[in-house]
Amino acid sequence: MKKNNLINKFLSFSIGSWFTLFIGFFTTPLITRLIDPGDYGRYSMFNLVTNITMIIMVMALDQSFVRFFYEEDEKGRTKLLYYCLLGPLIASIIVSLIAICLWRPLSSLLYENASFNSILLTIICSIIMIINRYATLVIRMKQRGKLYSLIQIIQKVVYLGSVLSLYMLSVSGFSILAVSITIAYVVATVIAVYIERHFWYAKDTKNVKLKNNLRDIWKFGAPLTITFLVTWLFQSADRIAIKYWGSYEELGIYASAFSIISLLNVVQNSFTTFWTPVALERYEKNKEDSYFFERMSIIISIAMFVLAVGIILFRDLIVILLGQKYREAALIMPFLTLMPIMYTISETTVVGISFKKKSSYNFWISIIACMVYIIGNGILVPRIGAKGAAISTGLSYIVFYYIRTIASARLYKVNYHVLKASIVIACLSIFAMYATFNSFNLIYLVM
Repeated sequence: MKKNNLINKFLSFSIGSWFTLFIGFFTTPLITRLIDPGDYGRYSMFNLVTNITMIIMVMALDQSFVRFFYEEDEKGRTKLLYYCLLGPLIASIIVSLIAICLWRPLSSLLYENASFNSILLTIICSIIMIINRYATLVIRMKQRGKLYSLIQIIQKVVYLGSVLSLYMLSVSGFSILAVSITIAYVVATVIAVYIERHFWYAKDTKNVKLKNNLRDIWKFGAPLTITFLVTWLFQSADRIAIKYWGSYEELGIYASAFSIISLLNVVQNSFTTFWTPVALERYEKNKEDSYFFERMSIIISIAMFVLAVGIILFRDLIVILLGQKYREAALIMPFLTLMPIMYTISETTVVGISFKKKSSYNFWISIIACMVYIIGNGILVPRIGAKGAAISTGLSYIVFYYIRTIASARLYKVNYHVLKASIVIACLSIFAMYATFNSFNLIYLVM
């Protein structure tokens, strides 16, 4: 693959992400001024629940779709989509019926009030997210970067427009955000499916024989279901711990810091979106070209570490965007910065697991990192609150990076320069620790 072509693909996939980053700089401060920390905390729980519900219902078959996409011909890919989507749709019916039957205790547990509408909205959003997941995967795997970016932009604009419209209609704080994100997913999904309608509704697929049968698809995806559940716990125990030992207000402040760091997820997602199909295609064409993956790891590591230092250094200026009620978020941000940074770097070093189809490795990697994460939250959150959750999150993602890298390198030999990376990680962790307990000063600047 030519270098210019690789860069062009990355740019086409990342345009939408950078545009949504630009919108996010306006959306997040607007929301934190319209919504109280308590309602923002409840919305954080809504996001958490819809994501875990989607993970349960998808059963990791979306990863099977990604892994086997390039092994099938055109019509086979449509049939592969049907196979991978059938299970999640059946699961969504079962989960929805259970949630409706238990709506009262679920609503009280999650949102501190008995509201059938809140549970119904959670169900609807989760189901739409499933279809959206596959709709965007089709576009990703066909490497239509500009279209993928356009849909991202539309989704973000619809979300912002819905927030403003519902606020002017005097809708309550939590409902403004929950309804708006659901509307945004609906619009983006409808557009994505319509544009790729010939893929979704391809004719004469009944007689198509897949190279990978239904057993292969489930065999690859099934181990990842538990992995993704553990990964969800890995990404959510901090908010659960704050809700248990703290309050919705503290959770809202933590979530606001998280939302600022989530803007870095734009970088993470744009790279991952571009990297997954490119890495798989490169490996299928030339399995011996490990140097390509080594160079990509170096480039991304340097870029991510520089970005992390910049975010921590200017965290006080960034938090001004959130408004007076959310100023405490500045002390939470430093270690949270390590989450998207270390995850993005690990995406370049974990490729061996995917290449060798060792999906079960992901389960054990997530288990180990999750144990560090949960123990850290259990020790630190009761003592120092949201700061403890942030420290636990950052350190566990460092562990996550090391385990992914070591496991992948044993399956597919690549020199990832782990020693050099370790020196930078140590320095960055010390800087983040100092910034968590100190305001800006000369030592802070020198570090």
